[in-house]
Amino acid sequence: MINQFSANYNPIQDRILFRFNTTDLKEFRFWFSRRVASKLLKVMPEGTQEGTEIVQELKQQTEQKQDKSPQKLGSDGKKEASTAVPVKKAPKFISGNDFPTGEEPILLADISFALEGASYKCSFVLVTKKTVTVRINPDLMLKVHSLISLMTQNAGWYKDLKQPDVISSAQIH
Repeated sequence: MINQFSANYNPIQDRILFRFNTTDLKEFRFWFSRRVASKLLKVMPEGTQEGTEIVQELKQQTEQKQDKSPQKLGSDGKKEASTAVPVKKAPKFISGNDFPTGEEPILLADISFALEGASYKCSFVLVTKKTVTVRINPDLMLKVHSLISLMTQNAGWYKDLKQPDVISSAQIH
């Protein structure tokens, strides 16, 4: 079972680094390509109320990390009181003790999901042809989905793109 996860967009790689660890402190590090991220985003419907709230909270956490600006001086030269609303701080990611796929991130060749009972069975297919399968409860799956959605937004992926479920073709005369 996944215990903790994080994701970061790497503009040089043009990929999302997705890290997670399990309750027994095994840590996995995977690179998500646009195709893999797109497959994950199709698992749950976009724009649900709960998903939107999670994305907003995640945005505030990432903005707080990026916006550590010094206090402003008022016209009288005194520091102005901060009017920022306190934001729930994201917990620090605790590294695992064991790295079954290695400490370096591995590119995913594919990803698949199946709802089995009260949890999702998530299979990460590595480019090395190995598969890592974990179970994720629906609440955590929504958070993973929301985080990857936010990372794709930050990366500028899929904006103004309507991804068709079926590729179609037409003749031009």
